[in-house]
Amino acid sequence: YGGSPTFEMDDGYLYTISIGRELIDGLRLEFHLGQSSSDSDSSGVMGMDTRVDDVFNFQAEIESTIFLANLVYDFDYLNWPYTPYLRGGIGATRNTIDAQLSAEFNSDIWLGTPFEGQSVENQPFAEGKSTEFAWNVAAGVKKSISDRATLRLEYGLLSLGNLATGIDANEDAVRFDELQSQQLVLSFDWKFR
Repeated sequence: YGGSPTFEMDDGYLYTISIGRELIDGLRLEFHLGQSSSDSDSSGVMGMDTRVDDVFNFQAEIESTIFLANLVYDFDYLNWPYTPYLRGGIGATRNTIDAQLSAEFNSDIWLGTPFEGQSVENQPFAEGKSTEFAWNVAAGVKKSISDRATLRLEYGLLSLGNLATGIDANEDAVRFDELQSQQLVLSFDWKFR
């Protein structure tokens, strides 16, 4: 209330399956289909202005189904033991959020009202869903373990767009703007001939 808090998300999971084709030496096009999930931290957030002593605890679970078209450039010509590469692409994501709110009404504006000293525990919001534009960038290294198999380790940033909960019993909703996920991914590639 009265502000725009930033919520940190707990570690979550991401898994993807991809298929691609080399366009020219070192450059390939890949299509990714993935699923990710993460929960919000359960830290309290103080109110602002006239509600500075109110405490809010927002808990959310966000799940995303992700489709991306990526270009990947391998620096094969360096002849290093591990080959570095860059990846980036765009696509769409279907985001879903389940959330609930707990609140303590401690501010002076509640004195003499039925809310004075009261609290709300785990009040649910209606589930929210949205389809959003998504993009990602990543850098990593890969190592061939046979003529067809490769291991990759990469670090990247995935942007999932915006998401809002449905409206709760008090006609309130919570909106997440610019959902982003930092990722450390280990992958296994198999080359079909």
